[in-house]
Amino acid sequence: MNVRNCYFHSLNLSGDRTLKVIEDIVNDGKILSLDRSGKGYGSIRMNKSDEICISKMCKRKYFYNSAFDMYVKQKVSFILKGNLPNVYKPELIPVSYTFGDELSFCDSGFTDMYDEFRVKDEIPLEHVVGINVPFQSIINNLGSYKWFFLDFDESFRGRLNDSKSVRLEKTVSFYRDMKKILDDSGVYLPIFDIEAGCEIKSEEDLVKIKKRR
Repeated sequence: MNVRNCYFHSLNLSGDRTLKVIEDIVNDGKILSLDRSGKGYGSIRMNKSDEICISKMCKRKYFYNSAFDMYVKQKVSFILKGNLPNVYKPELIPVSYTFGDELSFCDSGFTDMYDEFRVKDEIPLEHVVGINVPFQSIINNLGSYKWFFLDFDESFRGRLNDSKSVRLEKTVSFYRDMKKILDDSGVYLPIFDIEAGCEIKSEEDLVKIKKRR
C-alpha cells in the first residue's frame, strides 16, 4: 500500500472509548461527523461540527503543526483511499495564533496543521482500506506522546514503572479486542502498522515487530 496516496482519520480518544468508536463506525458503515453521530471528541477542536478531520503524509515541512505526525503516528487511524471524494482544505492559520488559546478557535473551521484536510458529514466505509495502529512505536516506546488508547498513565511517558513486556501485553490485548470487533461485525479491514511497513495478521506478528534501525 502506498500510504503517500492515502488519507487518515485518527481517533483522538482514550481507553475503551477508542474501541467503542471503532465498533460504532463498522456497525454504522460510515465515519460520521459530530452533527451526524451526536458523539463528541471533546471541546478543543477547530473543525466545525459537520466536518471530519483527515490528514495526509506530505513531503514539505513548514512551521505549522503536522496532523500526520501528531495523530497518525500516535493514535489509531482509519486508512482512507487516496481518491476519497469531496475532500477540501480548510483555511490554514499560523500555529502561533492558536498556541495557548485553542478554545477561542473552537468550531472555527480553521486549521493550524498544514497537512490537515476535511470532509463534510460522513465517510462511507467503502472508502476505508484498513486500520493503522502504531504497534512498533508502542512496543519499543518510541515517540514523544502517550498512547492514551491503551490507558497508559503519565508514568509511561517518563519510562517509569514500565517495561517492554507491559507494553507488549497491552498492545496484544488491544489488538485482540479490535480484531474481535471486526470479526463480530463481519467487516474485513486489514490492520497495519505503516511505520513498521507491515500488515498485522496475528498476535504473533506483534511479537515479531522489532525496533527500526
